[in-house]
Parts: sequence; structure tokens; C-alpha cells
Amino acid sequence: MTPTRDRIRQLIATLRTTNYDQLEHRLLAALDRNTRSGDATPDGYPTNTLNDSTGSAELTSVESAAHRRLDHPDPDKMRANLRHACRFLDDAVHALHIVDTRLARIETHSARTPPAPEKCQACRIRPAELRSTAGGRLDHAYELCEPCVHFATHVCERHGIPPRIPTPEEAAHHDRTGRWKLRIPA
Repeated sequence: MTPTRDRIRQLIATLRTTNYDQLEHRLLAALDRNTRSGDATPDGYPTNTLNDSTGSAELTSVESAAHRRLDHPDPDKMRANLRHACRFLDDAVHALHIVDTRLARIETHSARTPPAPEKCQACRIRPAELRSTAGGRLDHAYELCEPCVHFATHVCERHGIPPRIPTPEEAAHHDRTGRWKLRIPA
């Protein structure tokens, strides 16, 4: 089932129309009937042998119990219906618990917002991805984005200047063009 607003509203409306007090009353009444009807196999004889007569005119206690059972609704069917009803009720309660648990998980995941990443200490444009000394090339660790780490490790080395972090102007130029324009101090 693909969840839609209409389908969810329809399911909730169906839940609201259920009379839970009446459901409880009917289940307890069925349980009481089940208890009063006694054992489904009187005197050890299963239901399928009740009509097998041996031809005796006098009824034994087993046969009279069997005939009494034939005059009332079949307790085996009542028990089977009660077992099925209770199993479905148990499944429904379990399913509602699962729905509640899953919704709680969604709310928990929604409430967890990751902390906003800090800005790169060099360019102040992109979020910092790692704390780095650029492989030991810088004098101390900085919170840097990947392009600024690349600047300190590769660009400076390629141009023969000492490793450093880019200036804000160099980073802004790189952000606009995708290329580094070095400002070499005199």
C-alpha cells in the first residue's frame, strides 16, 4: 500500500468506528461460553467418533455425553472461532504497537538535525570538511574545506612557494572560476 493522506484518513476513520467496549464484552462472553461448554472431547472421544453407534440400546456415559453435545452448537467450531478472533486481535494490537514504534522512530530521526558545519577558516565560503595541517606543511591545524587543503598541499608546491592557506581574495577567485590565482607576496 502506498501511503496517501486519503488512505491514512480512511484507516483512522475505520479505527474510530470500532466500538472497543462492545468488542471486549463480546470476547469475554465468548470466553465464558467456551469455559462453560467443557472439554471438546468428552471422556476422551474426539468429535469425529460421536455418531458411530455400536447398536446398544442403552447409552453409556460416553454416548450420553456425545448426544448432549449434539443438541448444542458445536463447541469445536466455537473454540476455533474464538481462537481465530483472539489471534487476529493479538495481531492487530501487535501491528498498532509496530505503527507507534515506527512513527516514534521517524519523529526521533526528524528531531536530530546535524550540527551546522563550521566555515572553512581559510576561505570562509564553504563548510569545513576536515581539521588538517595539510600533511604537516602548515604550522598548525586549520578547519579547511577540500579545495583549501588542495591549495596548501599541491598549488603552493607546484608554484614553488611555501605552503600556506589561501587568502580570502584567492579563495573568492577560486569559488568564482574554479581556478586558483596566486597572489605572491613581494
